[in-house]
Amino acid sequence: MVMESLPNDRKRPSPAPSHPWQRPQKDLRRHERQSGPRLGENNDEGLAERKENESFAREQTRRNQIQEAEQMREWVSKEDEFVLKQSKKKAKIRVKEGRAKVIDWLAVTLSVIDSTDDPLEDDSNDNDMEIVDPAGMLEGLAHAQLRDLSKEIENYMILETSRKNRDYWN
Repeated sequence: MVMESLPNDRKRPSPAPSHPWQRPQKDLRRHERQSGPRLGENNDEGLAERKENESFAREQTRRNQIQEAEQMREWVSKEDEFVLKQSKKKAKIRVKEGRAKVIDWLAVTLSVIDSTDDPLEDDSNDNDMEIVDPAGMLEGLAHAQLRDLSKEIENYMILETSRKNRDYWN
């Protein structure tokens, strides 16, 4: 750097000659003004924006969780409906094959009087099904058999969505 003369014999450095391969020097004071607040200064706008972004992120996360929970409820509901239909089909098959338990007879009897069953959906013909009096089936059962039947009925009651069918199982 070359030193220039100043009044009162003060010398200040003059900028070095610029070469095309060198970067020009920046005026530091101008650069500091443009770069924003210095450390230690209060930046209310940045803080408010950060809080707003965090709030938005929390809200979005909450919405996603609600949506996922709703989707899970829907899947569980569809699974329960499928399990109920399969249980009813198994009961019909066991009755037709002559190896039915008491719960199967009760389920088949319900399917005959159930208005929620779709006759087009079921591939079997209910007209050739034998109907048995439910009260007559319960007579003569041992205590252990009644306990097992009670558990099986509870399973149907949990899966059943129709009010009328729930009343039947009660």
